[in-house]
Amino acid sequence: MLKNCGRISFCITVGWLFLSLSGCAIHAAATSLSPGLAAGQLCIHENPQVIIGDFLPTVESAARRHGFEVRVYRKIPESCRVVIEYDGHQKWDFTNFMNKAEIKVFDRGVMVAEASYSTSNGVFGGGGLNGEKWRSTKFKLDPLLDRIFSNYPLRAEE
Repeated sequence: MLKNCGRISFCITVGWLFLSLSGCAIHAAATSLSPGLAAGQLCIHENPQVIIGDFLPTVESAARRHGFEVRVYRKIPESCRVVIEYDGHQKWDFTNFMNKAEIKVFDRGVMVAEASYSTSNGVFGGGGLNGEKWRSTKFKLDPLLDRIFSNYPLRAEE
């Protein structure tokens, strides 16, 4: 019986390692706004359900970097042609981290661009042992937002 104990321990160790590392993937995707969109005022529909403190400032900053004048509203006025809506969630694994984000851009009510970010569900709060899950919200969202606004040149730093 002790002869098989080594094999069983090995199998348990390999199984635990497999389960620990499974679900380590991070998924991120974005589509770009077409260049014909009037780069003027962009309205952001504030989502009070998102409790990630740097989420909204990161979205605002990216839009401004690409030349948009940004206004944030709890209730979007009819005068807003281009509107961003967003949702974000966080999980805990020794500290809070953003594990899911969705950003959608609408032009006159029609979705014209979107971005999404998510860690896989699984052990260790989702995202497994992938260290990228603990990176800042800005680190995760900026590449996606730059992709959304890729047809609008970066404005010179002020």
